[in-house]
Amino acid sequence: MLGSDFQGTVTVDQYAYGTGDLKAAIQQDLSLTTPISRNIVNSLTYNEANYNGPALVPFQYLDQQPLQNTKNAQDMIRIFNDDIYALSVGWTTNFNGIAQPLSYQLTARPSPRSVVLLSGSFIPGPGMGFETTNLQLSTPFGRDASLQFVTNINWRPSLGLGEFLADKIIYYTRTIGNCYQIMVLYNESQQAVNVGLNILAFPTQTAVFNIGQPQSVVPTSFNF
Repeated sequence: MLGSDFQGTVTVDQYAYGTGDLKAAIQQDLSLTTPISRNIVNSLTYNEANYNGPALVPFQYLDQQPLQNTKNAQDMIRIFNDDIYALSVGWTTNFNGIAQPLSYQLTARPSPRSVVLLSGSFIPGPGMGFETTNLQLSTPFGRDASLQFVTNINWRPSLGLGEFLADKIIYYTRTIGNCYQIMVLYNESQQAVNVGLNILAFPTQTAVFNIGQPQSVVPTSFNF
């Protein structure tokens, strides 16, 4: 296919022992990356391992092989627009008739200084659905200040699985006159509030109050 990148490897191991035992292992790894358009890329990988011969003989710990053959396929589609947004949706199968979760991750920049990250999984089937979604947000919050917010979204609170927004973390920073930086971190699960004061003129000198030093809770860079 035009523009596609295909890679594949085959590894063959053959064992012959003085006891007359023979066994072999064949492993295949294939990958296909296809640009569907300027903003859509599909990546497909396939792995297979086949074993033949007595798996656990003639030695107790040497040259042991799995008892069953395995195969797995994964597919991920990425939709992106420069560094404005990037959406990845992936699925996997072990070819055993059991539905596997769909994974998703959305990274977006609502503004040049704001970042939103959503990630989680969806389990198909009756009574299933969206699992907990992790939400991370970083945004300016007034002059020379920023606010970061992290939480887990529970889509089924009615089932007694917890509140809709759980394990909240709030991180607030404000710079005063390019001399001081105030940092406040609230962690709901630990029921703790930590406050820190950074003297910017002397970066190695930090005054910290309460337990622990507040730090950023949202990654400062993302892969698009």
